[in-house]
Amino acid sequence: MQRRETRLAKRIPAGEGLREVCTAKMERKATHLEGIRGVAAIVVVFSHICCGFFPWRTGLFPNFDAAREWAGNPLFIVINGSAAVSLFFVLSGYLLTRKYFLDENGIGLLRGAIKRWPRLAAPVLLAVLFSYAIFRFDGYHYLAAGAQVPSSWLATFATAFPPGVSRDLSLQSALAQGAVLTFFAGDCWFDTSLWTMQPEFIGSFLVFALAPLAIKIRNWSKATLWLALAILVIASHLLWKYLPPFALGLSLAALLPRHRVPLTGLGGMVALTGLFLLGYPGKSVGYYSTIAIPHGWESYPSVLGATLLIYALERYKLLARVCSGKVADALGKLSFPIYLVHVPVLASAGAWVYLHHGPMAAAIITLGLSILVALPVVFFNEWWVDLLDRITRRLIESVSSLMNGSATQMPGWVAVRPSEVPSSEVNTSPLP
Repeated sequence: MQRRETRLAKRIPAGEGLREVCTAKMERKATHLEGIRGVAAIVVVFSHICCGFFPWRTGLFPNFDAAREWAGNPLFIVINGSAAVSLFFVLSGYLLTRKYFLDENGIGLLRGAIKRWPRLAAPVLLAVLFSYAIFRFDGYHYLAAGAQVPSSWLATFATAFPPGVSRDLSLQSALAQGAVLTFFAGDCWFDTSLWTMQPEFIGSFLVFALAPLAIKIRNWSKATLWLALAILVIASHLLWKYLPPFALGLSLAALLPRHRVPLTGLGGMVALTGLFLLGYPGKSVGYYSTIAIPHGWESYPSVLGATLLIYALERYKLLARVCSGKVADALGKLSFPIYLVHVPVLASAGAWVYLHHGPMAAAIITLGLSILVALPVVFFNEWWVDLLDRITRRLIESVSSLMNGSATQMPGWVAVRPSEVPSSEVNTSPLP
């Protein structure tokens, strides 16, 4: 530990505490939620593999025999991509604000807001350009494979090209979509898994904006905070159906006690209930036949399941320890990159393999090649996040120095010392 701190000291900007930076970096790597995010990304990949090559298993397409689908079995969680996305959104709302609720230092929250768009946009742009290159060199085979499966999802390039709809596949369109339009207009025809980026972007700023208000209410009255958060969840549903998971993540971050406790029977039940609800297929069937959900609310069992699972992992020591480690850390690093690249891989190499070697080979190649293609993005992502950390830290320190110079003319201004600027935060990619 001492030698590690000595090596790290050479890379620490002046004014930052050595022990604090070491602790922050170690906590970032050891977080048990990294593995959960990675598993959720793999579930999305499995879901799309089934949509493309085994559509009768998903229960999403009415032209197949219902007896062959897996929907209704709790093990459906393995291919329940919609539930995995709900977990991404709740996890983002939680991770983006949890540190703020623990230390009440708004600088970290401000840095997160400043970094949010470039943090997401650079890897997204890489994924869109990757798909553009495949289009440019005629590497996609989704039309022929989709017709042979048959899979309407695959034949329309994961719903990007419905019959009669044409898209602009130029380089200019790819650059604009990857850098801007995916986030502000929801455009995602180069890679339809990127539809989650607009909710992720908007939901992030929702929790950034509301966290300080929640702190003030919590310091005033815990009961009032409960009421305010309940109103927030309901209001977010009325505004946009994708916002309630972020509101619930924020609520969990605000209300969860600081310290973990030993696992109890109740804690185990909470975790199992969360997993069971994450297997809900969006309709009353099989083990879920008694769950009747009104139209427009079908995602809420999964959202609730995600909230319960995160609560259990954060509250109980044993569950947190079991889900920590090098494998969890690796899965966390892989989660965002593999999420970004797997649809282009599936519709190109995966579809080609399907045409020549069948569905099982196509599934294996899609998963394996998606991991390989994601690896360079993993390294880029780490470099990019570290660069943004340094830039935003220096920016805030510079602004703070300017403000400190005029603090005597600004009653109520609280100076921010460089040591108060957090050196790193938990990696909050979604889907993050």
